[in-house]
Order: sequence, then C-alpha cells, then structure tokens
Amino acid sequence: LDAYVDGRKVDRLTRGEIGVYVRLASGSHRYQLRRAGRVRYSGTFVLPSAKARTLVVSGTTWKLNDQVRIVKDRSTRPFGVGSLRIAHRSPDGPALDVWAQAAGSSRLVRIVRGASYPRDADVLLAAGRYTLRVRRPGSSRTLLTVRNVVLAAGDLRTVWLLGSFDRRPRELAFSAATSTEVLPAAWDQAW
Repeated sequence: LDAYVDGRKVDRLTRGEIGVYVRLASGSHRYQLRRAGRVRYSGTFVLPSAKARTLVVSGTTWKLNDQVRIVKDRSTRPFGVGSLRIAHRSPDGPALDVWAQAAGSSRLVRIVRGASYPRDADVLLAAGRYTLRVRRPGSSRTLLTVRNVVLAAGDLRTVWLLGSFDRRPRELAFSAATSTEVLPAAWDQAW
C-alpha cells in the first residue's frame, strides 16, 4: 500500500510493516491508502495542536475485513515509567492476555487481560527491559514471546500483535512488531 497524506506520498507499506510518523500542522487532514494506483481506503482526521495520532490498517484482504482506524497516542509522560500499548491486530485471533517479565526477574506479571481485536490496551510500566508473553486467557501456554522490549522513562511504545492464527497464507502467521511513537517537536512545551 502507498500511504498519502493531503495528496503527498509519505510511505510505502508492506504486510506487517509499521510505517513512518509524519510531522503535520494541526487541523484537518485527508489520508489515502492506494494499491496499484487505486484508492483502497480514504478518510479524514483532525490533528489537535501538539498531539500525535496513528493511522492503523488491520485485517486480512483475503477475508475482506480490513479496518482503518485513527488512534490517539498517549498524552501523558509519567515520571520514571514508560507507556506500553498492546495493539491486537490479528482479526481471527482470540482474546489474549499479555504477561511481562522484567530483566533479571523470575516473576511474570499479567499486564493485559483479554485484549481483543481490534482494540488497544495501554499500560504503564517502570522504565526497564521486558520480555512479554502472549497467552490465551486461563492458559499457561505461551503463543508468542516478544523479547527485549525496552522502555525508557517517558517512552511511548506499541507492541503490535499481527497476522493470522489460521496461518493462511503462511507469510501472515501470528507475530509481533514494536514501534516507538515519535512525538511532535512542541510536545514538551505543550505539557
């Protein structure tokens, strides 16, 4: 997909990829996602002053259940902690629990209960390095392990749960990717 904002191409996205953040003036903006030159998705969003937003496309084109959403990025930067967003983007995936284990600790703590497609769950964690384990609710079997998730104080990081549980097509098997939100230059002055 080619991503356009206000008529300008800003990125080319492939399956499971996380694109770039684009600096925009506050106000109303139009986005388009094009495949082979044809508009596949389009819409508008309003960007408040000194705020960040994420355009999320999720789903599977072969099942025609894609979704496009604009999600608000966290608007607070707590002292000594990082913010972690778990974004469930596996359309055929069950509700999921996410457990965190801090580096050097043997303790596993459930930080998200029953995350379901296409919802996000936001949690605050002390700054540090974590291993995340994704499980079905009530199960001790880990479906997916996400290692080396590093949160610095004030970080805004997203763990994207992507792909298909039924593994069709194979290259879209259930997986995870992480991204760190890039905040507007005026962010610190705004708060």
